[in-house]
Amino acid sequence: SICGFFQLTAQHLPPLLQTKGSRKELLPELDLLVKSVLEQCYAISSDQLQPCSSLEDLELYSAVHALYFAIASEEPAHLMAAFVTEYYRANGVWGDDKRADDTISISNFTFNHLPTSNDLDDHVRFVREITLQAFSRALKSIASSPGKLKCETLLNSLLETLPQLCQDFDCCFHGYSGG
Repeated sequence: SICGFFQLTAQHLPPLLQTKGSRKELLPELDLLVKSVLEQCYAISSDQLQPCSSLEDLELYSAVHALYFAIASEEPAHLMAAFVTEYYRANGVWGDDKRADDTISISNFTFNHLPTSNDLDDHVRFVREITLQAFSRALKSIASSPGKLKCETLLNSLLETLPQLCQDFDCCFHGYSGG
């Protein structure tokens, strides 16, 4: 299921980003994982994928919540940018100051062919944007479905999440953000 995929990704990605060793072998893994996440997040945010029940709403929200904090919040965004930067520096691939002309989309997203570090920032920002859109959509879905337990669970989760989201947005607005 998509929830299981998001939960596994949330567990697998942080250690991957912190792995010491050759980025050459690990970048394709990161690239494939992030592309897969983006495709699923896009499906959620564009309503191509909708939960069928209140329980699925809650499960999806929990999975996207975990995913956001593993891939799109401030620290993972910095780690992702540093990971890819290390790869490009070690392999001497950057050097062209000409930025890519293409607008980033789900279909052309890749960390494997970035002409400049500015393109990397754009890609990390895109990951954060698409993940946040899915998070927002899952939140909207759970908020619009009835049920006292869900309301309490949602409120508790929001009280946990809002300070971190505000801190992430504050970093973005002041230019300190990863991506």
